[in-house]
Amino acid sequence: MLAWQWQALRHNVALLYYLQHAGTNLALGLLFGRSLIGQGEPLVTRFARLAHHGVVSDAQLRYTRQVTIAWTAFFGVTASLSTALFLFASPTVWSIFANLLTMPLLGLMFAGEYLVRHRVLPPADRTRIADTIRGYREAVRQPGSLANDR
Repeated sequence: MLAWQWQALRHNVALLYYLQHAGTNLALGLLFGRSLIGQGEPLVTRFARLAHHGVVSDAQLRYTRQVTIAWTAFFGVTASLSTALFLFASPTVWSIFANLLTMPLLGLMFAGEYLVRHRVLPPADRTRIADTIRGYREAVRQPGSLANDR
């Protein structure tokens, strides 16, 4: 779609940057949010299954669903705020948000989730990012695994 609008967009590079920032956050919000609809498994639950070799406790099921909701909200709010700032604030204010504040906010979200996880889940149910990466790598090597399901 952007290719057809190239003549107009090449004179408005700020719009391209906005579309990249808001579009990425919107896409991530939809990815997380879509996993909450219907009979599908919440995305963070899928990550937990990979880290725990396919087995998650009832506490993890509840917790990972709530974390999936939190990430959906985070990305939705970020895309909405980016849009509001792009439309109603100065380009400098939007740029500060998009280029300087988004990544620290993302880091705070990860840190906050980590702290909540350690407060809410028993030690046996907690995972580290290394566990999730290891589980994903193992799962990708196996046909029909959780990582390969669509």
